[in-house]
Amino acid sequence: MKCLFALLQLFLIFQIVLNSSLLSSANKALMNNEQAAQNTGTLTNDQILLSKNQNYYVKMQSDGNFVLYSNGSTNGKGSDNAIWASGSNGKGKGPYRLEVQSSGYLVLYDSNNVSLWVNYTSSGIGVAPFLLVVQNNGDLQTLDSSNPPKVNWSLGTAGRQ
Repeated sequence: MKCLFALLQLFLIFQIVLNSSLLSSANKALMNNEQAAQNTGTLTNDQILLSKNQNYYVKMQSDGNFVLYSNGSTNGKGSDNAIWASGSNGKGKGPYRLEVQSSGYLVLYDSNNVSLWVNYTSSGIGVAPFLLVVQNNGDLQTLDSSNPPKVNWSLGTAGRQ
């Protein structure tokens, strides 16, 4: 299992470098949803997680807010549109990080390890490790490791622009 996780991390690094040209801003770090942070994986300041179709992404912003966006080049609005936000901007002390916990929880921490936001899923539901995914329909979900994967938690934002 450790070997598989190490290979997944190496593949993630490769994908970040390979796909960075797809992003609208050179300072955004890309994590494709197939290689999203698992278990104690994290999204840190200004990192994003992009849907496969590139129509949606979540960003761990440097102001402490975790935000789901629709892509301006595909949403018909001409600019990226915030669909949902954790409401944690300006709270705590940066830098910030969002962690996918082994329990399936998503937890946003500040630099003092203070929890600023939690997704409030039921702990223990599903098979660890869990995967954070932005679906092509705009829904943010955590999936378990069963085959096929089961939804552990859903933000419920499918179809929003």
